[in-house]
Amino acid sequence: DDIRFGDYYALVIGNNNYRHLGKLKTAGNDATEVAVILRRAYGFKVNLLIDATRAEMLLALSKLRATLKFDDNLMIYYAGHGLLDEIGQQGYWLPVDAEESIPTNWISIDNITVMLRAIRAKHALVVADSCYSGTLVRTGTVQPRTAKEKHAWVKRILGKRSRVALVSGGLEPVA
Repeated sequence: DDIRFGDYYALVIGNNNYRHLGKLKTAGNDATEVAVILRRAYGFKVNLLIDATRAEMLLALSKLRATLKFDDNLMIYYAGHGLLDEIGQQGYWLPVDAEESIPTNWISIDNITVMLRAIRAKHALVVADSCYSGTLVRTGTVQPRTAKEKHAWVKRILGKRSRVALVSGGLEPVA
């Protein structure tokens, strides 16, 4: 009862209908369902983007950067194509206007990470359902076991910013 969690925002992206890449079957529907659950069950303020271009995705992130406050919480859900540039050792999210061999419209995981640092929300969770999404994470786990340990952990991190990612795969394609 003595813990205040702030407001909850979500950017939910589901890309199916790629202009220059193979179309996906479930990303848009998955994103829509995630958005519905976040709104109805958890009271999130959700921005849902279906078949988003690079400009639309970056604009949505920029708006979050401009508007979220320190006490806010953010979830970013991305379902769509991902790509690993093996030469540059960099992972990318691919908007619907991306082309496989032309990186102009790719969004690098580094861009996402920098934007997450710039967004003032105290806590941010990224859920990435894409190939090569493992480039987004680094190792580290916290597993409090009892309710008392969980309460102490939450109180300890309340004054700090946290960034957490859940990804569907490592450095490989995802079925």
